[in-house]
Amino acid sequence: IAELNNKLYALGGIDKSYNYTNILEEYDPTTNTWSRKRSMSVPRTGFAFVALNGKLYAMGGFSDGDQNPNIVEEYTPETDSWRKVSDMPDRWGNMGAVVLGSDIYLIGGSRVVNGTLGSVMSFNPVTNIWDVKADLPTGRSSLGCAVVDGIIYAIGGYEYSRGNSDVMEKYIPSHNMWARTTSMPTARQQPGVVAVNNKIYVIGGYSNIGRLNTVEEYTPTQSDNSAN
Repeated sequence: IAELNNKLYALGGIDKSYNYTNILEEYDPTTNTWSRKRSMSVPRTGFAFVALNGKLYAMGGFSDGDQNPNIVEEYTPETDSWRKVSDMPDRWGNMGAVVLGSDIYLIGGSRVVNGTLGSVMSFNPVTNIWDVKADLPTGRSSLGCAVVDGIIYAIGGYEYSRGNSDVMEKYIPSHNMWARTTSMPTARQQPGVVAVNNKIYVIGGYSNIGRLNTVEEYTPTQSDNSAN
């Protein structure tokens, strides 16, 4: 799910017949209606889906045959059209994704055969250029990410070595470095994560006992803006 111009967009995933899908649908809250839009070219799940500068981006993920496509597709709502932009330098899915400034950051994730990753890359759609960033210290997939005051927070997820994660790490762009910060009370993967009024909310997900309906709130401190 991504939000753009006060509308919600639902893209791809796995349908009720357990097939990968490329379907895009738009929800307009002013009319309480859904409408079908042009499908992306590659049916997939576990991809990054974000909005930036009036466009939507679908990046990486998993497709038929459990392959990791490195294709990045850009959607323009005004023309209901997709176009291919610069491929990801590597192939993976189940990553965290956030927008910071003019860049899209892809954080952590997993490949079909190599377990969880600590890879971090940024993509600038204007220049169509990828940049490799400092690795996430705790490699994990199915994590949530949020931005507060220019700092990226990578929260929870699944660690190949120990399962569901309670780890939260912050990325300081000016130093291109990560630092550990306060762990979540509840280890979980696939959480919903959102920043509202300079607080971070972690919603639901999966724990060792199954699906969660708990919500946890984190308040960043001034020290989070430092490299300590």
